[in-house]
Amino acid sequence: MQDVNKSAVQTPDIARRFLPCLTAGVAYYMSMKRPNVDMNRIAMIKTEYEERLARALTEDRERVSLLIKPKISI
Repeated sequence: MQDVNKSAVQTPDIARRFLPCLTAGVAYYMSMKRPNVDMNRIAMIKTEYEERLARALTEDRERVSLLIKPKISI
């Protein structure tokens, strides 16, 4: 992965399915740092972040069955 600078030309070097997770995660961590943000709002943003991350991670798995049958001959 590469760092992203402030220019609008660069995009993060991550898979497209993780972009919603990235934005939700940044919003969550920024909401924890800002003063006077309602705790209910932070909890809602955290839930959204976790749901998006779980959805992106489940897209990474294989959806096929695998059968390994070794051929043993003597």
